[in-house]
Amino acid sequence: MGNMSGTYGSHYTLRPVVYIPTQSTTTNTSVIKVELFIDFDGSSYWAYINAQTSGSININGNVANLTIPSINFESGVAKSILLGSHQITVTHNADGTCPTIPITTSWNTNTTRIGSGTVSTSVTPPTIARYADIINAYVESATINSLTIRYIVSRNADIYCSVNDEPWGGPRVTNTTNGTFTINGLNPNQTYSYRILSRAVGTNLDRLSGYLQGTTLDIAKINNLSNFKHGDNANINITNPAGISNLNLVLKIGETQILNRGVSTGDNVIKFNDTELDNLYKEYGTESSLTATFILSGSGYTNSKTCIITLTGNQKTARIKNNDSYKRAKVFLNINGTYKKAVIWINKNGSWRRCT
Repeated sequence: MGNMSGTYGSHYTLRPVVYIPTQSTTTNTSVIKVELFIDFDGSSYWAYINAQTSGSININGNVANLTIPSINFESGVAKSILLGSHQITVTHNADGTCPTIPITTSWNTNTTRIGSGTVSTSVTPPTIARYADIINAYVESATINSLTIRYIVSRNADIYCSVNDEPWGGPRVTNTTNGTFTINGLNPNQTYSYRILSRAVGTNLDRLSGYLQGTTLDIAKINNLSNFKHGDNANINITNPAGISNLNLVLKIGETQILNRGVSTGDNVIKFNDTELDNLYKEYGTESSLTATFILSGSGYTNSKTCIITLTGNQKTARIKNNDSYKRAKVFLNINGTYKKAVIWINKNGSWRRCT
């Protein structure tokens, strides 16, 4: 407030009233309004002014020029007259704070009795509570049982996550603007839907992301396995998206285990030793083929695939004595001048069976 400059100016006060009628959390803005009054204290001095008066209100450089036809006072009657008003909208800083806004008001009554006056003041709008906006959220990496989420938010916040619309639970991380957290306990090779909630520290205002998706990696699997002949190598291709180490491969005929091998991602050539071939040979009975089950295991998971092994005489099932030493030998049969691989059968008590 400030007194006017005229002869009786000490009885007249120029008085700006500043207030913030509205603030917007959404747009991060405040409205600043200034109303300008001239007050008379009601003394025995009086003034009757029937002439145009004018002035201005300057808010942070935004000026409103005001004019009214006349102002009137009479002796002994205290009175306030609204000379005019002006308002502007100011944008706050990203954190919701706002700098101090300067205000200057002035008025001239065009009479020496009251005179003119200027009053300067300022206002600092209250800080607006801000959201921690979710700038980005995505799957940074995946394993068989987990998804690691990378997030970036606009201000310090507690970060929550809901998977497949399950309850939010407690925060995954607190008081942060960026980083990662891991969702554990998931199933292999499955797509999950998740949402991020960002709760601004200090305001508890929430921002919620849309639905996002992430897929866990698959277990190691037998990708390709071809039928093969007894005595040949087995060629097995293994996929391993998660890079599981210490993969193990077992071959079973029914419940009988024939071999156990450590294997690796990609193509594997399985070579059978004589003992494994002998054990496999015993499983044929009177049949000439077997259904073999290869079982791959790693990181607590298994995957299996079957193939057919055909007995064609390719294994050394016979034994011959050479220089007082028995050696394994394959059996060949001459049919019409052509030698073909064969398997020896013997008749025991009227029943034919393969030699072992």
